[in-house]
Amino acid sequence: MQGNQIEARICSPLTSHYSTFIEEDEFYTIMNFRVVENSGFTKLTRSDFKIMFYDGTIVKEASSFSQDDYVVATPFGAIFNGYHDASYLITLVGRIIEASGLTNVTDEPSVIGGYRYSFTIEDQEGDGWPFDVITYNRNMFTISSLNPLIHEWSICVKILHVWHDLDDVSNSLNLILVDNQGTKIRAAIRESLVTKFSPLLIEDLWVILRKFLLTPDVDLVRTTPHRFKIQFSPDTCVEYLNFLTCDYDYFSFGRFRDIRTGISNPYIYVDLVGRVDNVNDIQLVQTVGSSKDISVVYFDLIDTELTHLNFRLTGESAFKFHKQWKDNIDDVVVCIIRFAKIVATSNRMWHCTNIGCSKIMVDPPLPGVVELKEWFADDCGSPRAVFKEARLT
Repeated sequence: MQGNQIEARICSPLTSHYSTFIEEDEFYTIMNFRVVENSGFTKLTRSDFKIMFYDGTIVKEASSFSQDDYVVATPFGAIFNGYHDASYLITLVGRIIEASGLTNVTDEPSVIGGYRYSFTIEDQEGDGWPFDVITYNRNMFTISSLNPLIHEWSICVKILHVWHDLDDVSNSLNLILVDNQGTKIRAAIRESLVTKFSPLLIEDLWVILRKFLLTPDVDLVRTTPHRFKIQFSPDTCVEYLNFLTCDYDYFSFGRFRDIRTGISNPYIYVDLVGRVDNVNDIQLVQTVGSSKDISVVYFDLIDTELTHLNFRLTGESAFKFHKQWKDNIDDVVVCIIRFAKIVATSNRMWHCTNIGCSKIMVDPPLPGVVELKEWFADDCGSPRAVFKEARLT
């Protein structure tokens, strides 16, 4: 036995049959099953595929070859330093400290939509990691489990971003949603439903969504790695949750070196964080195929590996960023860009730019930003005085 793992899924109405004799910690021989792509961004195992049972699948008991539980624990330090692979789930071992009581996840006290239990797990090095354990009633699903084969969906998600496409003449509304596992998916609302749903969809709130449609995301460049997107219907239900406090905001930061060398997937938007450097003045550039000029500003971001990445900001975002950067008197300015597009120039040099859904945050009040500014100041030294003075003129 090699200890390799793969996810298996049994959908209704087959669950009542197989659940009567499949038990944990037992060995089985499984035959006549389907192998499908694991489309979830965050996977239960390292495998890119998963097993799907159907009515012809055969399960037989097998002799145990080993008493090993195949537990491979991830060091907490690897998580803190960003060295773990966020594309699959991990195993942690530690002791529970600072546990809280049970909390109802819905705003209405008379309706028990589920429970939330918070605690911190501590490893042998004394490093702590916060956890939220949440259970939901009424058949809640994770984003990674969404597929068109099931129609009665209920998901608990945080609204990361709401925007209108800059070139969208239909005035439809777009959203980026994320569940408590950090898996993201795009949602779209057609123009006729925008008036109904837009007042309910506020960024940074947690909601329960029900009765929506699921369709393939066929855009050439996708906002999330998920191959499906959510479509609101007139019957879609939005319920608020009492689940608003988080110490993290579900970023998926790209490595600058991978972007510059072309390793990163240019067909999926990426989050960026780094120190701002080499900011140019705002320029007016004529757009291709139009007589209209747009505002453009170029600058560099530097990550903790001291890799430079060129960024191009356009439109109102260029004005807003340039003003925030110029008004900031700190020696080190950190910028976080959510949903940046990776593009290649004519000489095959990779850089990033903003699109309609991008969010530009200069020195945002988020966990870790102050520590990152201090790291850049200590590791790189203070910027040149003339550079700082030039920004203030």
